[in-house]
Amino acid sequence: MRSQFSYLLLAVLGLKNGVINTGNSTGRFADINGIHTQEKVEAIIASSISSLRKQFGAKKIGAVGYCFGGKYVARFLAPGGGLDAGFTAHPSGVTTDEWAAVGGPLSIAFGTLDGSNTPAQRAAAEAIFTTKNLTFQTTLYSNAEHGFAVRTDLSIPQKKFAQESAYFQAVRWFDAWIK
Repeated sequence: MRSQFSYLLLAVLGLKNGVINTGNSTGRFADINGIHTQEKVEAIIASSISSLRKQFGAKKIGAVGYCFGGKYVARFLAPGGGLDAGFTAHPSGVTTDEWAAVGGPLSIAFGTLDGSNTPAQRAAAEAIFTTKNLTFQTTLYSNAEHGFAVRTDLSIPQKKFAQESAYFQAVRWFDAWIK
């Protein structure tokens, strides 16, 4: 499938047996790490990257990861991981070691109301990227909670702005580093 911005898209949706909820409830999300182990998720992503290169002839590959997926954008942006650039919004569970291993261009959308990414955690990630002289961008959206880039109350102007802006942040990032 091609996006409206002429990118080949491969959607890796690994929530088998999980709950995808369009409201603000997290459903059975707490179970996700038990169902989707790091080993299983990494095998799916590695296979997807391989398919994009071999079957579709992709020269450059970017990845988008929301929440749970942000960890894997970071992990696969490490040298030899197979990604050339990445974008994540409200990433969860990313360790400082995983941020430190990132070797490619990375853009992150954070929200001020996201308890998964405290000011100290955001500052630590930025310090790592700066020390490494990594090509990176972080944007902090006001009044944006965890999950704002995929589900939020669009009747609140700040939240609508944050969601739309995070989308265009990703598009501009890939225009710069993947196209």
